[in-house]
Amino acid sequence: MHVVIHLSNHLMAEAIYQLLISNGYDDVVVSGASAPSGSGPHVLLVDSTTLRQDLLARCPTAKVLLIDTGLEPERLCVTFLSYRIHGVLSSHAQLHLFKKALASVSEGKIWVGDESLRALLEETGAILGQEGSVALPTGRGRSSSTSVRGYATGRSPKGSRSRNIP
Repeated sequence: MHVVIHLSNHLMAEAIYQLLISNGYDDVVVSGASAPSGSGPHVLLVDSTTLRQDLLARCPTAKVLLIDTGLEPERLCVTFLSYRIHGVLSSHAQLHLFKKALASVSEGKIWVGDESLRALLEETGAILGQEGSVALPTGRGRSSSTSVRGYATGRSPKGSRSRNIP
């Protein structure tokens, strides 16, 4: 898997590069360094500062993994909806989650870390004008759930149908 790291913080980019190299990823490049010959990247690691349409146009087949370095929930939501992003991962994620995110994104799956998912769901509820809370259970094999006033399973406002939110 060919990974290109394009982050605004060069120290963080170098740290991620060293982390990936030391964990068996041998086709990793930090943006600005000489890229190996061949096709474009499979995965492009970016942050909100370096994520631009011209970058995505230069790498049309790359899967984009956004490293969330502390975006406000509304900015994260706008960024997620404005760009071709395949995943969002916190900069505080553990190594095993980082590896899973890279693998999932490179396979064409969507990866959104719990913190980012919670922010996206809460912001979506705010945009829709609904108060809500998000409960993301921890543990392997459990599914994420959300509870938005009037839309939780089994409860609905008078005169409306009950809806499940995936």
